[in-house]
Amino acid sequence: MIGFLAHLAAISLLYSLPVVRIRGRWRALRDLPLLKVFLIAYVWAAVTVWIPALYLHKTLTAPVVLVLFARRFFFILALAFVFDIRDYTKDLLSGTHTFPGLFGVKATKLLALLALAVAGVLIPQGVTPLYLLVLTIPIALAAVIVWYADEMRPDYYFAVLADGVMLVQFLAVYWVS
Repeated sequence: MIGFLAHLAAISLLYSLPVVRIRGRWRALRDLPLLKVFLIAYVWAAVTVWIPALYLHKTLTAPVVLVLFARRFFFILALAFVFDIRDYTKDLLSGTHTFPGLFGVKATKLLALLALAVAGVLIPQGVTPLYLLVLTIPIALAAVIVWYADEMRPDYYFAVLADGVMLVQFLAVYWVS
């Protein structure tokens, strides 16, 4: 367990600390082209799926755990794209290569919606229709947030809606249970 947590801690620390020298400038993992959103999605998915699975004595390679991890990864990936859209101009000015900066905001929104579609089809075996509905609500809400994402939106859009949609699934599952 300590080794597992150590790799998440290492990624989290190296995300902001300079680790690679590129053209005479030290850069953190988040500054490496297109890597930021995948690191965020991986760490959040690991923390919110694998740690509870370990607590429940489930193996990380159990089919249900793998499906839930992949589902959460693609869900968080879509939301990470939203935050890249928010930071579009700032990242361009700082030289950080992100999806919106390289491919455009519209293409990034389409990638985010594709990630949500992938998350939507990753359904754990044996899920009841009620739980399927509960699992679908956050994805539908996230799709709306992606669709209307724009760097000119107020910070509340991102802090309350984009971050808040991550809590919706927890609250819905808690309510149904």
